[in-house]
Amino acid sequence: LSYDDPQDYAIFVESTPGAVSEAILAVSESGELRERLRRRGLLVAERFTKESVLLRLIGAFSKIVPGGCT
Repeated sequence: LSYDDPQDYAIFVESTPGAVSEAILAVSESGELRERLRRRGLLVAERFTKESVLLRLIGAFSKIVPGGCT
């Protein structure tokens, strides 16, 4: 849920078989919904380059590893 705002890049549902199956059905029946999710998902994913993820990991590990991370 923390990848981007607005959270229109995916469908978020409860972890129940009924909710998951309804979401799958909605996506399978709606070409417009599939296309919108695909376009937004790609835009969000573009922000997660190897370099940006590495910098975030280094920052996170530096907070928990004694002596920091370099």
